[in-house]
Amino acid sequence: MKISNRIFFDILLFISIAVFPWWVGTILAIWLFFVIIRYYELIFVGFLFDVLYGTGALYITLTASLLWLIFGWLEIHLRFYDQKKG
Repeated sequence: MKISNRIFFDILLFISIAVFPWWVGTILAIWLFFVIIRYYELIFVGFLFDVLYGTGALYITLTASLLWLIFGWLEIHLRFYDQKKG
Protein backbone atom coordinates (compact mmCIF):
# COMPACT_ATOMS: atom_id res chain seq x y z
CA MET A 1 0.00 0.00 0.00
CA LYS A 2 1.26 3.44 -0.87
CA ILE A 3 2.20 5.79 1.93
CA SER A 4 -0.36 8.34 0.70
CA ASN A 5 -3.14 5.74 1.06
CA ARG A 6 -1.89 4.86 4.53
CA ILE A 7 -1.94 8.51 5.59
CA PHE A 8 -5.42 8.95 4.11
CA PHE A 9 -6.78 5.95 6.04
CA ASP A 10 -5.07 7.13 9.24
CA ILE A 11 -6.70 10.54 8.94
CA LEU A 12 -10.04 8.88 8.18
CA LEU A 13 -9.68 6.69 11.27
CA PHE A 14 -8.78 9.59 13.55
CA ILE A 15 -11.71 11.62 12.25
CA SER A 16 -14.05 8.66 12.77
CA ILE A 17 -12.85 8.34 16.37
CA ALA A 18 -13.51 12.01 17.02
CA VAL A 19 -16.86 12.29 15.21
CA PHE A 20 -18.60 8.90 15.18
CA PRO A 21 -19.52 6.51 18.00
CA TRP A 22 -16.73 4.38 19.47
CA TRP A 23 -17.79 1.21 17.67
CA VAL A 24 -17.34 2.79 14.21
CA GLY A 25 -13.72 3.60 14.98
CA THR A 26 -13.17 0.15 16.43
CA ILE A 27 -14.50 -1.63 13.36
CA LEU A 28 -12.50 0.64 11.07
CA ALA A 29 -9.31 0.09 13.09
CA ILE A 30 -9.67 -3.69 12.95
CA TRP A 31 -10.41 -3.61 9.23
CA LEU A 32 -7.39 -1.36 8.59
CA PHE A 33 -5.16 -3.71 10.54
CA PHE A 34 -5.86 -6.44 8.01
CA VAL A 35 -5.51 -4.08 5.03
CA ILE A 36 -2.35 -2.17 5.95
CA ILE A 37 0.99 -3.90 6.43
CA ARG A 38 2.38 -3.58 9.96
CA TYR A 39 -0.35 -1.30 11.24
CA TYR A 40 1.41 0.12 14.30
CA GLU A 41 -1.12 2.93 14.48
CA LEU A 42 -3.53 0.51 16.17
CA ILE A 43 -1.69 1.00 19.46
CA PHE A 44 -1.92 4.80 19.11
CA VAL A 45 -5.61 4.45 18.27
CA GLY A 46 -6.08 2.50 21.49
CA PHE A 47 -4.38 5.30 23.40
CA LEU A 48 -6.60 7.86 21.65
CA PHE A 49 -9.69 5.87 22.65
CA ASP A 50 -8.46 5.87 26.25
CA VAL A 51 -7.96 9.61 26.20
CA LEU A 52 -11.35 10.36 24.63
CA TYR A 53 -13.60 7.68 26.12
CA GLY A 54 -11.65 5.86 28.81
CA THR A 55 -11.24 6.19 32.52
CA GLY A 56 -7.53 6.92 32.38
CA ALA A 57 -6.40 3.41 33.24
CA LEU A 58 -5.17 2.68 29.68
CA TYR A 59 -7.26 -0.49 29.40
CA ILE A 60 -7.99 0.10 25.74
CA THR A 61 -4.33 0.76 24.95
CA LEU A 62 -3.36 -2.54 26.54
CA THR A 63 -6.20 -4.28 24.71
CA ALA A 64 -5.12 -2.71 21.40
CA SER A 65 -1.56 -3.89 22.01
CA LEU A 66 -2.79 -7.41 22.71
CA LEU A 67 -5.03 -7.34 19.62
CA TRP A 68 -2.07 -6.12 17.57
CA LEU A 69 -0.09 -9.19 18.66
CA ILE A 70 -3.02 -11.57 18.05
CA PHE A 71 -3.91 -10.12 14.65
CA GLY A 72 -0.25 -10.15 13.66
CA TRP A 73 -0.11 -13.85 14.45
CA LEU A 74 -3.35 -14.40 12.51
CA GLU A 75 -1.98 -12.55 9.49
CA ILE A 76 0.94 -14.94 9.35
CA HIS A 77 -1.12 -18.09 9.82
CA LEU A 78 -4.21 -17.40 7.70
CA ARG A 79 -4.11 -18.98 4.28
CA PHE A 80 -5.45 -16.11 2.22
CA TYR A 81 -2.71 -13.66 3.20
CA ASP A 82 0.18 -13.06 0.85
CA GLN A 83 3.39 -14.54 2.26
CA LYS A 84 5.47 -11.69 0.77
CA LYS A 85 3.67 -9.25 3.04
CA GLY A 86 5.71 -9.94 6.21
